[in-house]
Amino acid sequence: MITPEHIAMLNGRIAAVQAGTADLLERGALRSDGHTVSAGATVPGMTDLQRAIHRAVHNGAPRVEQDPDVVAQLDLLQRDCVRRGLLHPPKRQQGGQRVTEGLAVGAFLFIVLSVLQVPGVVIFLVLLAVGAGTVFVIRRQPAKRERRTKQGIAALQQARAETSETAPLGSRVAAFGTRPLLLAFPAAAVLGWPLVDFDDPMMQAQRWAGGNGSGGYSCSSSSDSNDTDDAWCSGGYTCGSGGSCNSGSCSSSSCGGGSSCGGGCSS
Repeated sequence: MITPEHIAMLNGRIAAVQAGTADLLERGALRSDGHTVSAGATVPGMTDLQRAIHRAVHNGAPRVEQDPDVVAQLDLLQRDCVRRGLLHPPKRQQGGQRVTEGLAVGAFLFIVLSVLQVPGVVIFLVLLAVGAGTVFVIRRQPAKRERRTKQGIAALQQARAETSETAPLGSRVAAFGTRPLLLAFPAAAVLGWPLVDFDDPMMQAQRWAGGNGSGGYSCSSSSDSNDTDDAWCSGGYTCGSGGSCNSGSCSSSSCGGGSSCGGGCSS
């Protein structure tokens, strides 16, 4: 069974942490008060990753996603996604391997040419050619491969199509990014996560414009999936892409992605 954690991992390791944190916040295992996120009582049905997140928060880890236990669970989840055919195996760095192979070939040729008593100039030129060929091969490494397999891409698209605005918060964050989390729990901005929307820009406009299904928040629908500076405000205020807040005080608004509403609010 493909879980929301698997779907989140298709968007990256940090996305998996964010989805797990969102679910814990919605179910009360984590609490946010505007200044900190604290751990409450555990709740039934927590996954291994969520237990690690809960422990990290309880222990006061400065960055949940960097906690050793969380990293270990992310490794297991990523390997499971590879096993299920959702992700390609991590591509190993091949530069060092190519250098080793080049040195081996060069050493072999040096020995052979020395036995054959080939002049030193010829040996030097041959070794120079081997070195140049090794450098050329390293520089011609193929472009970065898509992390997701075709099956993974299909699973992510299906999850986005089937995840409604009434779905559990963790499922929405897994499919669409941090926007649902930061709209539902503005105080979660203390975690330092930017406002991210993985959805298609046209779908974003339909999903978020006019505050439909956003818990009383109405934010600019013009942001794209790479825009992490889009501002948002709490208390039902309307936010434009410039981060200015209309009708409200600055003390009751918050911004994600490092944006600031300061100076942009009018009473």
